[in-house]
Amino acid sequence: MNFKKDDKVLKLVKYIGKNYDVQSQVKMQKILYFLSLDFYRKYNQFLFDNSFQAWIYGPVQPKAFSALKKHGFDFTSNFWIDVDEIGSVQLK
Repeated sequence: MNFKKDDKVLKLVKYIGKNYDVQSQVKMQKILYFLSLDFYRKYNQFLFDNSFQAWIYGPVQPKAFSALKKHGFDFTSNFWIDVDEIGSVQLK
């Protein structure tokens, strides 16, 4: 999977992981799902370019899943350091 360092999904994963100490794929995926649902209800547009997939333990955002599987939850690693920090203005 091709990762772009300015990808909104990766920025959110980094922000959530660093600020809320999320260390579980399932928990991260559920947070991303409910964030995107709330964003859609509020702005009537999708938060992410690609959609969620229905997996056995709940909805999964494939790009976030792949990045966490490959690079882990250590947000001080080289991969995650290169991912831009997210700002509140960037979500709209």
